[in-house]
Amino acid sequence: QRVGANAKWIKYQHPLLIGRPLSRDVRPQDEHMSYQFPDEETLVRYLAMLREVLVDARFRAYERDPQMAALLDAVENVPDLLARFSDMDTAMVEGQLETYERRYLNGNPNYSGILRNGPRAGWQLKWRPATLPDGT
Repeated sequence: QRVGANAKWIKYQHPLLIGRPLSRDVRPQDEHMSYQFPDEETLVRYLAMLREVLVDARFRAYERDPQMAALLDAVENVPDLLARFSDMDTAMVEGQLETYERRYLNGNPNYSGILRNGPRAGWQLKWRPATLPDGT
């Protein structure tokens, strides 16, 4: 990682992009981020894909990492429920996260706290391609 004293971004390697650096804007902690949502069809497609990823990751985690499987189990239905929010039982989701936190995080509300108090400032990353010396 490289961070200058007055840098507005950090350059680093994203593990999934094999050697392709990206830039990440580091926003001041008090800067409000606006939200922009895609059309409904696009949003549903991404939520459905995210749920499938969570389910696949959970099945793999059951074999190797029961703690991660428990966390994935607590959130795997969230994408589906966001797509039909009138059916969402927020207390159930928060309760599953709190159960996980009590069991594995000594009660530290790493995840349920986000639902209760909102996300930390600067939680969103703004990605843009960085220029590589070879022009790629």
